[in-house]
Amino acid sequence: MEPNWEHVRQGHWNQLVSTIRHSLGQFYRRNDLIKIGATQNPEQRWSTYSIDGWREMVVLWETTSYDQIKSAEKEAIDWAWEYDGLENDRGGGAGLRRGADRYFLYAVLE
Repeated sequence: MEPNWEHVRQGHWNQLVSTIRHSLGQFYRRNDLIKIGATQNPEQRWSTYSIDGWREMVVLWETTSYDQIKSAEKEAIDWAWEYDGLENDRGGGAGLRRGADRYFLYAVLE
């Protein structure tokens, strides 16, 4: 199974944040566990999650901005702390390399 690209958005984070929050809220209503993250390569990242037993990766947002993806990941995780099924153990915004052509915000679902 490949990452789900059905929900991916492009554009400035500030213009899309409410839409992405709405999508995350819908995923929480239908899934027991969710983890939010950012990556330069969704297919490669998904291969790790699929081995760990996650059911699906949904790509939510695509950007060329390193700074925007780091702050968007942190903001999305901070917003989602209120949900019991959030599997993130830290606030996000770390682990990405500067200099990639594109970055992606995603949620994995169990």
